This record gives sequence, structure tokens and C-alpha cells, in this order.
Amino acid sequence: MRCGLLSLLLAGCMLSGCAQYQWQKAGSTTHDLDKDTYECQSEAALLYPPQHVRDDLLLSPSNSNCTNLGNNTNCTTATLDSTRDVNAHNRNQSITQCMSMRGWQKVEAK
Repeated sequence: MRCGLLSLLLAGCMLSGCAQYQWQKAGSTTHDLDKDTYECQSEAALLYPPQHVRDDLLLSPSNSNCTNLGNNTNCTTATLDSTRDVNAHNRNQSITQCMSMRGWQKVEAK
């Protein structure tokens, strides 16, 4: 019983993360949405431009390949560099605030 309940809770958490949302505003058109979205995104990009920084926590593990030729072993190691946009969160919050100020509401898509 305990494992079944845990599995059910885990499945519920996983499914809730997949919810999709959309902007809605009474009496608005698709053109209105596109215009406001574009303007809010442009404003947010000016306030919080993309700023990519190296993120050591996201570095992928190194991958070593070795080849043997007689008594010689030749190894090469490749590490993928990983970066993240440190302004992405602020930019998204700015867009949400801008859209809300224009009367839009983010609702779960049905």
C-alpha cells in the first residue's frame, strides 16, 4: 500500500509539471496578444539582456578516448563547456509583469 501511494504521488508530481499555460484577456484578438507579447519581450530584453556565463555545476563529465599502438597509448579528453543565461529568470518575470499590467492573465490550457 505504501509503495502504491508513493508511486501515485510521484506520478501526480510528474504530470503537474507538464501543464501548459496561455495568456488570455477578455475581448482580445490574436493580433492583440502578438502585439503585447512582442512589446513586453522587447522591453524585457532591453532591461535584462541575455548574459551567458560559464556554469561549473552544469559541466558535463569529461570523455576520454584512448588508443593503443604497440607500446604507446594515446589518450584525448574532451569536456563540453556549459553556460547559462543569468538574466533569463528576471527577463521572464518582467514579461509576466508587463503582460499582467496590460490586462492579460496566464491560465492553464485545456
